[in-house]
Amino acid sequence: MARARPLASSQWIWFLAALGTHTGWGIGPVLARYVQVVVGIPSLSFLVAVSLPLFVLLVATGFQQGRRFWVRSPFLWFLAGLHFCRVLANMLGAKYTEATNVQLLALAVPFLVVALNRILLKESTPRYTKRAVVLSALGGLLVLGDDLRLAGSSGTELIGIAFAMLASLLFATYLIAVRKGALSDISPGRMLVFQGGAMLVPSLILSLAFAEDWSVWTRMPVAGWIAVVVFTLVVPISTNLLNLSAVSRIGAPAVSSMMPWRLVVTLAVGGIVLGERLVGPWQVSGALLVLCTVTWYLWMRRVGEVRT
Repeated sequence: MARARPLASSQWIWFLAALGTHTGWGIGPVLARYVQVVVGIPSLSFLVAVSLPLFVLLVATGFQQGRRFWVRSPFLWFLAGLHFCRVLANMLGAKYTEATNVQLLALAVPFLVVALNRILLKESTPRYTKRAVVLSALGGLLVLGDDLRLAGSSGTELIGIAFAMLASLLFATYLIAVRKGALSDISPGRMLVFQGGAMLVPSLILSLAFAEDWSVWTRMPVAGWIAVVVFTLVVPISTNLLNLSAVSRIGAPAVSSMMPWRLVVTLAVGGIVLGERLVGPWQVSGALLVLCTVTWYLWMRRVGEVRT
């Protein structure tokens, strides 16, 4: 067993970058819900707008590097497909249920990764996992209890919660796929551009197939345009770039240890933008239980990996 080394002063900037990453992901569900529910922009047309800048970069990069860039890696296409399905599920989750619920369910990703590792890669389950899952599930039930009861009458909340759960499962699968696959010849920057830009075509096709009303864009208020621009710049571009940079400098475990910060940001921004807040002591207690449990679990795993 080796002692953990003191953190180099130069590394603190990358911890701040990781914090910025989770701040962006915390803002994402709030803006997605605002654009879809308050402004009324159809979900798939919103994805088209969000992926357009990265699609332009993808086309420009593809022409520079030749056709092989587009088809050289079937695995790259597989990851892009996973990314599209996850983003769409996350977007629909934010449309049908509160942003806090989406972020709360996203905190299940570390546990889902452990479960998939166990099933697909036959890896042993880390310490503290079972008790952390039980405590997080209890906290989640306390927060989601009212929404699940409402779902019995309207069904809308249940749809949103189901999509949010699917988004978390797809993201965990994406992380396992990245770990399982050989991506040595694909740079992180190219991966970001490819998976983001590749969303445009299927989003456009599905939007036209479902006959979404694009005329809403012509009537959108200034606040709606600001929300779309901020979402596009913050979530698919800046947040992912910060994440790639932070992971390459301080590692994925250190970056993931700050994941609970997302829920804090979502609660704060959601209260300001959407007026969505935790109601009653049970919901507040449940959110605190999930927040503390995931923080403790990720920290214990981080400490174990550093000292091993």
